[in-house]
Amino acid sequence: MSLVLVISPVQAEWSLQSAATGALAYDGTDTTAEVTPEFDFALETPWFDWASAGSLTLTTPTNEWQPTTPWQAENDLLWTSSDEVLSWSLEHQHTEDDVDFSQVRFVDDSVTTIVALQSRQGQRLIHRLEAGWDWQSSRQVDAEQVLSEVEDQGWQAGYAPAFQQSQQIRWQADAGFQERESGLSEWRYGLGWRYQTRVNTWTLEGQWIEARRNEQELETYGLSAGWQRETDLGLWQVQLARTVDDTLSSQTIANQNTPVDQQALTISRQLILGLTDVEWQPDLTVSAQLELGDQQQELTLADTNVGEGRVRVARVELGLEYQASPRSTTTLDTSYQWLEDALWQTNASWIRVLSPRWQSQTEVQYTESDADEEWQWLIGLRVQLINAGQ
Repeated sequence: MSLVLVISPVQAEWSLQSAATGALAYDGTDTTAEVTPEFDFALETPWFDWASAGSLTLTTPTNEWQPTTPWQAENDLLWTSSDEVLSWSLEHQHTEDDVDFSQVRFVDDSVTTIVALQSRQGQRLIHRLEAGWDWQSSRQVDAEQVLSEVEDQGWQAGYAPAFQQSQQIRWQADAGFQERESGLSEWRYGLGWRYQTRVNTWTLEGQWIEARRNEQELETYGLSAGWQRETDLGLWQVQLARTVDDTLSSQTIANQNTPVDQQALTISRQLILGLTDVEWQPDLTVSAQLELGDQQQELTLADTNVGEGRVRVARVELGLEYQASPRSTTTLDTSYQWLEDALWQTNASWIRVLSPRWQSQTEVQYTESDADEEWQWLIGLRVQLINAGQ
């Protein structure tokens, strides 16, 4: 069913999607109930576009009423001309961490707003300027009493040009700066390159962040490379990434009031091999992915090495998608992780389009972890209402 709002003498179109999801989770000890209503609204006019989305989750153990209500909301406005695009976004997120459903909770709030201007110069060069402000609050509460509260706010600005060298080659760069009330000032730089043909795509991206908080410094840099190829069999993907995060901070030991320098060095490496969208049968699609990871950590406290470790992870994931009819789709995903920690997870879902306005989704998930020696069942039902404009 299409709903169209007409503003004479021009036309505006809007669409609304609303859904409600209910789930039950059992981790081998406790059963948790969860309900999540959400909405997604969009309005298109000749002058601007507006998108608004929000969701709220109510979670509680079934044996007693101890609810947590994390929620999030986001609004986006977009003004477009022939060569310029001006956008504004506002996002508010509220989370509650209530491990084991005790009386003590960690409540976090954040507000972020960003204004961006994108301008095209000729057919090859695109400029993007953005500026933003954000506020963060973290509280530890016991019932109605606030035990501790930390607030921080800051602003940021950046410039990101893109250059289309040819039909196959595209360059992307970005530079930005942020400064926070807590004393953190940070510069970030990035450079990306993409080479794309009809069947092959090569990407290379690098990022470097240099930050300072008072007299302390921290550096982070990463490099990633990727390749994908479209074939008659499916889409082949390879991705390599390496990240080095060297941070320096202060920490107070035991009952001493004098902070000492704490330096943490983390080196991460990752390799991903994937084959997706394999059409095994006309109504059956298969995907497979292998991920290898390696993370090395060193911790130095007051110029003394107090700990180091290395974690290796191997993970394989298989997926099936069966479309019995244009209205019915069944998916099955299973993954297994081994080496240091073993983790098994299987997820099955069934989507049924009841009508052009209604659709339902049933989901069953099973997770088993050797590290925590626990397992979990998740059973969920989602019903969605769609009002789509033409």
